[in-house]
Amino acid sequence: MKKNFVFYACIFILLLINTLNSEETHRDYKNDEIFILKILLFRGDNIHLGFSGKMNVEAGENKKDYYDSIYIIKRKNTVLINNNEYYVPIRISADISSAFFSFNNKKYRGCFIVDMEKDEMLLINQINLEEYLYGVIKSEIPSSWPSEAIKAQIIAGRTYAFFKKKLNKNQKYYLESTTAFQVYGGYNSESFFTNQMVDITKGIIITYQQEPIEAIYHSSCGGYTEDAKDIWGRDLHYLKGIYSDYCKNTPIFKWEKILTFKEISDMLNKKLKISSAINHVSIGKTINSRRVLTILCMDKNKVQHEISMKDFRLWVGSKDIPSTLFTLKNEKNRVIFKGRGYGHGVGLCQMCSKEMALIGKTYEEILI
Repeated sequence: MKKNFVFYACIFILLLINTLNSEETHRDYKNDEIFILKILLFRGDNIHLGFSGKMNVEAGENKKDYYDSIYIIKRKNTVLINNNEYYVPIRISADISSAFFSFNNKKYRGCFIVDMEKDEMLLINQINLEEYLYGVIKSEIPSSWPSEAIKAQIIAGRTYAFFKKKLNKNQKYYLESTTAFQVYGGYNSESFFTNQMVDITKGIIITYQQEPIEAIYHSSCGGYTEDAKDIWGRDLHYLKGIYSDYCKNTPIFKWEKILTFKEISDMLNKKLKISSAINHVSIGKTINSRRVLTILCMDKNKVQHEISMKDFRLWVGSKDIPSTLFTLKNEKNRVIFKGRGYGHGVGLCQMCSKEMALIGKTYEEILI
């Protein structure tokens, strides 16, 4: 039987939110602390925040109102806001809960926290879980995809965010807004349709042994998903590798990249100070004879250099070497990489999810 991925888990309504009848016992998704996330947007020395109206700035007992925009500058142990000095952390909020802040040409819901970490100023967006998802989903998959695939992505994204909040509950923030976590683009990344799908699936997460799972996903598995243990050394029962070819007819299922020996030599010289020219490349360690863990680069002096694929992909570019599921061939003065899939291969394959939805599978069938 073909399966998209394995989350040996059950789906349930978070905190039974949809089964409660009493108005007094309904949890408040907008303001209840359990649903509030802290997302790191920026590290640096200078921040410009815009807002149409009045902003409330609070730092302990120090409170002041500002209008339209503020400039925040890092000092040694404090920050300046429009030339007024504050100790961190600072909370910046608005009188109107439906209003938007602007930062780096993007609009954001919620409020902001300014803090310090390792001599860097942090800008953190504090926002409720559901509104955070509004700004995530269209950044991760197209809003034109089938609704069941979008629902599956939303539930995976919600579960991942909830998992990270529990994991990082004692940290200054729970997630970052980059591909290292989930891509979060704020209000600019929202669409009416995906927001509707978030509302329809409100509160649904995936659990294993009554706990939210680490709901990992990637673009295309290339025919096989992988064990989390083999990729990251974490033995997670619900993230096991399986065969799956739903994505076989999608544009990113197969790829090819050609690198010359000179390009590889120049790269290794720059990154590892290897000055001898490379004249042969072969596959080193693999996972189940499929995904490549290391490659072997032999120089003209017959010295073999073992390079991790994590580093090699980082140096070449993940768009050029989209996955570690490939074969390679030395030909004259170049190496031809022929591979399948896009991403690390653990968890939900997004392209499989789309194809499953196109043939009528529900989000429950995609996720389980």
